[in-house]
Amino acid sequence: MEGLQEIKQLDPLLMNPKKLMIVALLYALGPRTMKQLVNSLGLTWGAETFIRVV
Repeated sequence: MEGLQEIKQLDPLLMNPKKLMIVALLYALGPRTMKQLVNSLGLTWGAETFIRVV
């Protein structure tokens, strides 16, 4: 179960699916406004707290 050990070492902050989607989108496409992120990922404005941190 070598893969299980690797999963346990991942950053717990990025284990959240919404946060992972935001980071992946920013990495792939570069800088985006909060509005673009929310629209692209189909999130609600309530989820934008993490977007401000990134």
